[in-house]
Amino acid sequence: MINRDVEIHLQKFSGLYVQLGVLEKLLRVVIPQSLGSNPYDSYDLEWMNKLPVDQENDKRYRKALIRRKLERKNQLLNITDLLPFSFWKNILHSRNYTSLWIPYTHTILGSSGDSKTFPIYTELESRIYLAHKDRNLIAHYNTSLIKGLDKSLENVRWLQEAMGLVKAE
Repeated sequence: MINRDVEIHLQKFSGLYVQLGVLEKLLRVVIPQSLGSNPYDSYDLEWMNKLPVDQENDKRYRKALIRRKLERKNQLLNITDLLPFSFWKNILHSRNYTSLWIPYTHTILGSSGDSKTFPIYTELESRIYLAHKDRNLIAHYNTSLIKGLDKSLENVRWLQEAMGLVKAE
């Protein structure tokens, strides 16, 4: 039987889940923008042409296109809203350091000269990986596997701030 303690436990993680949502929405804007597209223009898909051929992301992209086509009520639905967190995480994988990070996506961290360096990139990749892992644990109600709520929140806020959000108070 589920008792009130379970509900209280899940409520403790709701703040982290909201912040992870903010991070995912942010990735949907900054990554296409870094690839030279207007993330708010639902027809601007040129940014996809700059992505390396990747079987998993191609499958996610094609699925999102089908979902958008099936959504008859809102033909202007932006494809970025239909791509999962794993799509964005995959773009920031270290195998894309020279093909995406150096020429384009480093700009998601602002104009710092250090943003192109491999240590900065690997830190970002590691933090995105942890955020994605926490997001999936929360989404599937496996919160007992999260190793520290405060550390997870700190990680997500670091990512948000690094990508240009105002520092969370």
